[in-house]
Amino acid sequence: MKDDYLWNRSGASDPEVARLEALLEPLRHRPSALDLSQVPAGSSVAGRSWIVRHGALAIAASIVLMVATGTWITGLWRTPGPTAGLWLAADVHGRPTVDSKRLRGDSRVRPDGWIETDPASSVRLTAERVGTVDVHPGSRVRIVRTGRGHYRLALARGSLQASIWAPPGQFAVETASGVALDLGCVYSLEVDGQGAGRMRVASGWVGLDSHGAESLVPGGASCTLRPGLGPGTPYFDDAPTALVEALARLDRQGAAPREAVEAAVTAARPRDAFTLWHLLWRLDGAGVGLVYERLAALAPPPSSVTLPKVRAKDREALEAWWDTLGLGSSSLFKTWRARPEL
Repeated sequence: MKDDYLWNRSGASDPEVARLEALLEPLRHRPSALDLSQVPAGSSVAGRSWIVRHGALAIAASIVLMVATGTWITGLWRTPGPTAGLWLAADVHGRPTVDSKRLRGDSRVRPDGWIETDPASSVRLTAERVGTVDVHPGSRVRIVRTGRGHYRLALARGSLQASIWAPPGQFAVETASGVALDLGCVYSLEVDGQGAGRMRVASGWVGLDSHGAESLVPGGASCTLRPGLGPGTPYFDDAPTALVEALARLDRQGAAPREAVEAAVTAARPRDAFTLWHLLWRLDGAGVGLVYERLAALAPPPSSVTLPKVRAKDREALEAWWDTLGLGSSSLFKTWRARPEL
């Protein structure tokens, strides 16, 4: 909206301004002779009357002007500029680079650009309506070209922390060991040059997927990243050491050693039911039976869930069991399965 209308009514009127004008119509000034014949000589009533009347008009005009100006400014704020959808690099410390060129101050980083931080530098990336990503020292991150409404980074090495407020499924980070899909969360991710590393979720949920292995990680839990194998079995950060060590053995080896399965189920607390639930997807043979028995003792399954169904990896049965773990509805998996191709 041009502001000419506010001064001389020569421009187009904003709908909000027109609405306010209609509401204030009864207060509109209508020129007429000022009749002071009934006012006693020397009285200050006439002066007060004029001040009240014209003061009300001045206040009304001020309201219209303020609302119209606010509408105009809001419109400018919401109008996407030519750089909308790109990442803004800000809070730059040290001497980070983008495609080997020094990054100075606040600047836009376009798709396919590689951001590198040395041991003494860091960068905060911000995307409008998505969130912020802090790239820590010693990292190499690429801005991945994506379709409209999706944002993605690729972490080749180093670490980052993401604080995302976009709707679930719009932001992801690629690594050599899998893709982390944001489901509304705050989390940190670190990998070495080969893709081995760990993800820690502070709040919300993150989904990890690679090589047929899937892990849904809630706030307060972690998950290892394994080059060539995908994400490991997630566990809460306060899990018993014996459980974490047993999971490391199970995640590292192709076959599941019985003693490692026994150590895991023995160490698991009621809180660790979600870890055992993930193991049911990953194990076969006798290991499934051991985990099924322990999980059933910690969190009894619905009557529709049976061992044969679990052995067959029946999704409906396993998700029905998930609903009893107190971690939220299994509708979370619908969001996970509806994720874009990564």
